[in-house]
Amino acid sequence: MARKLSAEKRKAWRGLRLTLAEMAVTHVIISMPIMVLFFNSIGMNQAQIALSQSIFTVALLVLSVPMGWAADRFSRKWCNVIGNFGCAATFVVYVLAQNFYHVVLAEVLLGVFMSFTQGVDAALTKSYADVIDRTG
Repeated sequence: MARKLSAEKRKAWRGLRLTLAEMAVTHVIISMPIMVLFFNSIGMNQAQIALSQSIFTVALLVLSVPMGWAADRFSRKWCNVIGNFGCAATFVVYVLAQNFYHVVLAEVLLGVFMSFTQGVDAALTKSYADVIDRTG
């Protein structure tokens, strides 16, 4: 005899599946080989490419904890949505980039929005798993 799942548990399973699917889509970084060609086409040398990537990494590292706090304080789901749409919008900045400074702006924005979404993914996964475990 199959047990009927509670509404809370069904909602948690749905949220967990959606979060895992979102993570699979957003955590795949396939653009970097293409980006190096793009950076070279707008006149950036290897040192500038390395510096822009370092700036991105620092932005991501510095902002991950504060953005995680904001997600816990306000809404994990909305922070995840803002982060995903912000990352997508940042690629428009890349399209419009004409020089190193535009790329740095895009890298900082990408670091901000990725820090919104990446830390929240783990927290959302854990909270959904806790609901599923708690409701037995």
